Amino acid sequence: MFSRSDKSTTNFNYLYSMPVLGGNPRQLGRDIDTPPAFSPDGKQMAYLRGNPPKAELELLLANVDGSGEKVLKTFPDWVITLLPISWSPDGKTILVTRDTLKSNELRWHLTGVSPSDGSTRELHTSEFSIGVATWLPDSKGLLFVGRDSVAGKNQLWSLNVGNGEVRRFTNDLSRYDGGSLELTRDGKSLVAVQVTQEASVYIAPDGDAARAKQLTSGESNGFSITWTPDGRLVTVNDRSQMVLMDAAGQQSTIIDEGPADSPSVCGDGKNVLFDKRRGEFGIWRVSLDGGGATLVAPGGLAPSCSPDGKWFTFYSGKGISRMPVEGGPAKVLVENTGGTVGSLISPDGRFVAYLFQEQEGNVFLIKSGLIPADGGALLSKSIVPFGAGGGQFAQDGKGIYGVLHREGAGNVWYLPLEGGAPRQITHFPSGQMFSFFFSKDGKQLAVGRGNTRSDVVRISNFR
Repeated sequence: MFSRSDKSTTNFNYLYSMPVLGGNPRQLGRDIDTPPAFSPDGKQMAYLRGNPPKAELELLLANVDGSGEKVLKTFPDWVITLLPISWSPDGKTILVTRDTLKSNELRWHLTGVSPSDGSTRELHTSEFSIGVATWLPDSKGLLFVGRDSVAGKNQLWSLNVGNGEVRRFTNDLSRYDGGSLELTRDGKSLVAVQVTQEASVYIAPDGDAARAKQLTSGESNGFSITWTPDGRLVTVNDRSQMVLMDAAGQQSTIIDEGPADSPSVCGDGKNVLFDKRRGEFGIWRVSLDGGGATLVAPGGLAPSCSPDGKWFTFYSGKGISRMPVEGGPAKVLVENTGGTVGSLISPDGRFVAYLFQEQEGNVFLIKSGLIPADGGALLSKSIVPFGAGGGQFAQDGKGIYGVLHREGAGNVWYLPLEGGAPRQITHFPSGQMFSFFFSKDGKQLAVGRGNTRSDVVRISNFR
């Protein structure tokens, strides 16, 4: 069995079965967000389905032929995690990795669900992210991928289901992929994916890749990047720390220990807004001159600060909203439709661009929309190429910049807001582009570039 989307539903998966020796696939189910986990007797399967508009996560049961589908358990307060589930060898428990947001506290859970009646038992809870988990053969313990609070990288851990004791299982310099972990049936070997990311900060005058100068080396940096008005850079390194550095890469200061993401420097140069996805989850504000961070938008993500530094836009479960930088009531500009995501403010502060999902016939498309900064009717919309990432409002106010990876290289492309063909801006011949940002005058492009290496590793005879 396998799940996949098709040309008309790139973000919507169906479940299929196909003979091992080949043949035509047969559709068994629709709207499947994780691979199925099978009961030990092979008669049933379980899988997850996310419902973003309601912030709910559903655990479903069905017969292996797809019939008899039913919702076994609905989890409220769901945020974003959708990972493969695991059915215990004794058939008594289905293990679900999930995240919750309650009272502005983000937590990850390993939850056991009874397939007979849907009752639940919390096996482990953490403020640090948890990835996929799998059962040991005796159903008394399990292994899981989890974030190391010191190094900030995923490692493997073991959990005693009876007493809740957690022990570290690996201690590697690289990190483990949060969605990949399999154990052999006899429990004597496991396979996982080790991931090594290398990234450096570059400055490309006028976006010219041929003249790009590398600023950093050694520690990976540049997974998020932006300019300050006075010509310094704010970046995020591989430990999710937010770093302020000069344009020569010679002096740097950690301005937040993280985990920080998506920094946005305000146009007056006083503050930077950023995501924090541990503990008190939401958008935080910190002064570029130093000082403690302040939570300003609980539950918010992806801030974009205005040119005058007085307000910002962000995404939350309600949609795209606007709020004063100093805090206060938020105004919803675009209501959430289940596919509404991050926003960008135009250089003159008059407009807000955002991405959303729209159905045309049987096809779901990602589009950019443009609205007045105070809210109002949609002024224009345009299809965004599949796979586009990152984002910055172009200096001409008529388009946005995004990253597209084509032919083995990541580059910045110009995407017109009123339609038209995308135009490639940079021409790096190889490598990934993790982030980018043009200076206010458009003459300097800061780029986080590097590579990701993934290796499948086998660990044997560990019990």
